[in-house]
Amino acid sequence: MIKNTEVHIFFINSIFFNLIGLIIYYLLTSIYGLDPVLTITIASPFIFISNYVIQAKFIFKKNVSLKSFMKFILNVAGHYFMNIILLFCMVNIMNLNHIISQIVILIFLFFLNYVISKKIIFENN
Repeated sequence: MIKNTEVHIFFINSIFFNLIGLIIYYLLTSIYGLDPVLTITIASPFIFISNYVIQAKFIFKKNVSLKSFMKFILNVAGHYFMNIILLFCMVNIMNLNHIISQIVILIFLFFLNYVISKKIIFENN
């Protein structure tokens, strides 16, 4: 049996929030017809802020602080722009399906987010 290590809990947490994000993304783009970039803009703040609190308190076992929150906000901004740029390239330049593209982007951003969270955001706040 696999021990529940920090990375496993981070992975489960990320799956949870990414599934919520994908459901919101699907509903707003496919059912309500919103633009994919606008949808990411609407969904991202809710997903990232909720995720920050869970990461700080339950995954990295750190106190919520202004310093880590500011680092987190910079990380959110970076993820947002990377998501938008990658989504634009994959959909508009490479002509890939926007749902599949978003799934691939989320997988890439998961690994990047873990490293940034572990090494920079929650390192010794």
